[in-house]
Amino acid sequence: MTASIVASAMVTLAMALVVALSWRAWTSLDRGARPIAVGVGLSLVGALISLGFVLRGWATRPIAEGLLLIETSLVLWGMAAWQTNRRPARVLRLMIPGWGVVWLAAQFLQGPAEPFSPITAPIGHTLKVGAAAYTLIIRFRATEGDWTRHLWFWFCTGIMLMYGTEIFLDPLWQRVFPVRDDLVFAAFFFNLVMNAIG
Repeated sequence: MTASIVASAMVTLAMALVVALSWRAWTSLDRGARPIAVGVGLSLVGALISLGFVLRGWATRPIAEGLLLIETSLVLWGMAAWQTNRRPARVLRLMIPGWGVVWLAAQFLQGPAEPFSPITAPIGHTLKVGAAAYTLIIRFRATEGDWTRHLWFWFCTGIMLMYGTEIFLDPLWQRVFPVRDDLVFAAFFFNLVMNAIG
């Protein structure tokens, strides 16, 4: 339990660091980094609110669902800004209302009683990872020199590391938690480590 508290604290501190650096350098952030930085800020606020809910024994899924809708939309908007051609940028922007429709329909399909999101989280995380991977490949091809000097490199890499593992976790937690909570703890700790690295 202590290890998960430390890992959770590391992820929260990493989010706070990204928010603080983004706030300080806001005017120098490009059009792609700004919406993603806002999404990280909202995730930080959501994590802090969720902590209060957990301490009171309340469900955190409504907060997670709302944040998932907004954060995924912001990531898609940011990735659209980093495209080198108009068509992929337009496709990513058009995915946002499509994602909203899927999210809304999934709220009815998965129901509010489940503790984990078996539909929306995997879809939202897949959209983020796919958009980040595509953007990374496109930007690799279009950029000469050191890629690590660009924000798109760090944001895309971080998103792929963080959400690549989370694609599978909500469905896994949904099925395994009632049977083997020790496996859920191990998967949760692995996820926290990947989030800290990302």
